[in-house]
Amino acid sequence: MTDQNVSIPGGFVVTSNALHRFMSANGLSHEQDWSGMDERLADEELPDEVFREVAAAFESLQDGPKLGGGVAVRSSSCAEDLEEASFAGQYETILNVTDLPHLLESLKRCWSSLFSARDSWGLDEDHHFYIDAMLPAKSRLFLLNLGDLLARQGVIANRNIPGSLYLTAGLTLFTLAVTHPKMLSMWTIAILALTVFLFIWQERRCKEPLIQFALFKIRMFISANVAILLSNAIMYSTILVMPVLLQKEYDYSVQSVGILLFIFSFAMSACSWFGGALSERLGKKRLVLLSFAVSCAALLGFLGIYWYPTFPYIALVLLIGGIGSGMGTPSMQTASLQAVPKDVSGVASGIFSTFRYIGGIAASVMVSLFIDYHELFYSLLAVALAGLLVSGGLSEGRAASDRAGVA
Repeated sequence: MTDQNVSIPGGFVVTSNALHRFMSANGLSHEQDWSGMDERLADEELPDEVFREVAAAFESLQDGPKLGGGVAVRSSSCAEDLEEASFAGQYETILNVTDLPHLLESLKRCWSSLFSARDSWGLDEDHHFYIDAMLPAKSRLFLLNLGDLLARQGVIANRNIPGSLYLTAGLTLFTLAVTHPKMLSMWTIAILALTVFLFIWQERRCKEPLIQFALFKIRMFISANVAILLSNAIMYSTILVMPVLLQKEYDYSVQSVGILLFIFSFAMSACSWFGGALSERLGKKRLVLLSFAVSCAALLGFLGIYWYPTFPYIALVLLIGGIGSGMGTPSMQTASLQAVPKDVSGVASGIFSTFRYIGGIAASVMVSLFIDYHELFYSLLAVALAGLLVSGGLSEGRAASDRAGVA
């Protein structure tokens, strides 16, 4: 874009050499056990020479044009943008960093995420992090549209824009048809079927498809993606319905609802971290099975709110629900990536993210359809029971032979 005289925000790169110097100065090694490496990195200080270079570059960036306030710290590695694989989103990204202490903390968080991601599938490419100025939302939207325009003109490499449009149109039309029954007609069904056909046709002929359908021959891959869809449907339904239920039916204040949802979110985040640590000990299949079992218990507890609408009881069942929603997520993501050949791990990651979004869409649809919250909770209980069955497909022995067949 710079060749087309488009003004791009400034920035600088912290290379893998800085990480090597940081680890060497603190007695850390790439060859040692990586468990708990994120905590060890967070506790150590940057070497003086690395600190001075980063501080000087950050000061120089701040002296430049003020485009959007803070800066973004984001990843880039040799494995991130390969021709047949993209690892974007696997590593930490921190936005709106406004001062040097926050920048240094963010840099170490990014380095920590590098180890937690690589621990699963053994990548060894060098890794760099960009620190660049952030743009206002309107400017970002303009540049995204400009990028697509330049792609169509052949200025930059063309992307699978038709596939993206077909997928977006199909999901949007499906959601509108389900949430607004008046829109459902023979014409709607015909257009939706045509959109699905065009999407599949485009993906099968495109050199860089959004979805490689051959991956769905791998049972472990399918199970991991369906599991995250079901898990996200339960999680987002809980977040969407609880404020309405508690305020409308039991006159809970906004502050009380906020505290209860914080308990749910905190339990989910904490157990996601613990779930990642337990994944290799208990096995992915067992941990995902346990997560859906805990979600079943929480959903039964949600039904009990009608008899015990007290703050302690609701806090307890939301705590259990957060544990169930969080503990299995790392195993699902790891299983999705380990089930496929390494050269298509980026595509697998994109499919996994898509299934997460579909789970969120499903939650919105379910909450809007079920006026009676009893019916919603029973439906979510059925979703959790389906998750118990799906978790049986996370068998690593079977995945190895399936992966070899795709490769």
